[in-house]
Amino acid sequence: MNWFIKIISSIPVILVTLFFIPILGICLLLIRFLDGDVKKKRRIVLLFFVLGIIILIPMILDKVLQFLKLKNVNIPFLKEIVEAKIYKLEFIKYGKLLIIISVVILIVSLTLKYLFDKLGIGISKYIKMQEAFENEYKKENDLKMRIKQEKAKRTCFIKCPYCGGDNVITEQIGICQYCRRKIINKNYK
Repeated sequence: MNWFIKIISSIPVILVTLFFIPILGICLLLIRFLDGDVKKKRRIVLLFFVLGIIILIPMILDKVLQFLKLKNVNIPFLKEIVEAKIYKLEFIKYGKLLIIISVVILIVSLTLKYLFDKLGIGISKYIKMQEAFENEYKKENDLKMRIKQEKAKRTCFIKCPYCGGDNVITEQIGICQYCRRKIINKNYK
């Protein structure tokens, strides 16, 4: 299937399709733009623009000669090309279409590149802020965990010498939970 897409999205097929069915040609061009790198896309835009200009050169040359009123300049077949029915009806329209497509694609691609660059910068800033927040949160949690671990190391079960109740003490001196008297932790380090 991949080879089929490559064939129908090739430049000659796109150019022929643009001539006969412009909407389908634009769709094939979009398919071509979905697959490919930036340099290839720029070459395609440049190719379409240059082809549009080349197709319009006889008309442009005729208009320039008429404007400058140079009737004695003889360019072979210029009048025949310019006055040909197919050139007037089809090729001029096709050349303009190629130029318009190349300019629109160039503007849209530059706009999208600008937006994605801005969006990428915003996303990267957001990611960095999130990472900084997570790192701070981890440091805070690590500190709390170390404090708890130190307390756990120093925690001892001591039997109250006065009432006989079992108590958990984390400091050197604690208070009995039952009789509220002071208890000394002899194992405290």
